Amino acid sequence: MHYFEDQALHDYRFIRLGADYDRAEVSLELEDPKGSPVTIKIGGVTAVGMTRTEPWGKGSCVVSSDVQYDENNEKIPTIQPDSGDEIEVRTKI
Repeated sequence: MHYFEDQALHDYRFIRLGADYDRAEVSLELEDPKGSPVTIKIGGVTAVGMTRTEPWGKGSCVVSSDVQYDENNEKIPTIQPDSGDEIEVRTKI
């Protein structure tokens, strides 16, 4: 499975965001639709952000996941749960 691309994380439940500063690594902990744990590790992290304002209400199920690239050719994986919040990680390619 290619995480993030093509909505591959739709209906997964976002649980936890962890960061290892020394290793420039982020781990995303989720549950797949059957309840099995899934951990995604992302290396080469330059920035990470997460909102939790719940503009659409409470929720932690992923409605969209995508990867964009910025003008510096950094990779930006993004997850949006059904709360309307956003988890964004910037990485060096």
